[in-house]
Amino acid sequence: MIKIKTMSDLNQLNIPEIGEEYRKLVSDYTKLLISSMLSLEDDENEYSLENDGYVVVITKDDDIDNLHGVGLNGSLCDPDAWPEWVERHDFSNGESFYQIAFMMDNDFIMIFYLDAKLLKNDPKAKEYLDSMCDIIDQDNEE
Repeated sequence: MIKIKTMSDLNQLNIPEIGEEYRKLVSDYTKLLISSMLSLEDDENEYSLENDGYVVVITKDDDIDNLHGVGLNGSLCDPDAWPEWVERHDFSNGESFYQIAFMMDNDFIMIFYLDAKLLKNDPKAKEYLDSMCDIIDQDNEE
């Protein structure tokens, strides 16, 4: 699990299992998130998302059914832990990644990234996330 709270934490994404497009997706969103939280006196290279909600990249060694260490009561795909939104990003190279946001309280939102290939042995989790994408898309169209 990669926890990204500061700009320097983005260096953790330089591992073989995270390809260039995935790295760019996470990096761009994190930079946008940090820049949106800054006040005039803040330095973006020093700012931490620790108190606002941060980005978590799920890796192959993580158990998506046990994410107590990052604030969830269990699973990333727990039907009782309704996410704020789920987006699936499909890239030209055939890879897909989920971006899942959970509002922990009014001031703290966690953003999770998950490589879809990590769900190859968990069709129920994939089906759940894909169904959430559909729900979110339908809600946005209304």
